[in-house]
Amino acid sequence: MWPAPELHKVKGGGLAGAILVSGIYDMPATSDSGYQVYYGADPACYAEQSSLPGLLTTTIPLMTVAAELDPAGFAQQFDMLKRASCARASGCMRAVMLPQHSHMSEVYSINTADARLGSEIVDFAKMGK
Repeated sequence: MWPAPELHKVKGGGLAGAILVSGIYDMPATSDSGYQVYYGADPACYAEQSSLPGLLTTTIPLMTVAAELDPAGFAQQFDMLKRASCARASGCMRAVMLPQHSHMSEVYSINTADARLGSEIVDFAKMGK
């Protein structure tokens, strides 16, 4: 389960924040078999491989990003993580949906004239949320 405290070199992991872009956070909640490449073919292992429980309990500030043109599974995972984060004691994480972007174009846009994601990252770094 992420973040695995036993793997932290320093207390709390030493991270000021984490940015999650177009990810799969809860494997049992997805029906797309294409993720077997990453998670293996045994669905019985998916719950323990999912990062959602750790993401919801971490004290590390989080930002999640998805793209308007992401495959449907990514958009569903983004919405699920965004909603679940609002139930945390620390409140809702920053959640950014990038219009007119696809699964890869969002990160490719950094340091280009399209400053939407870059600006969100700068704001997140400044505010810690």
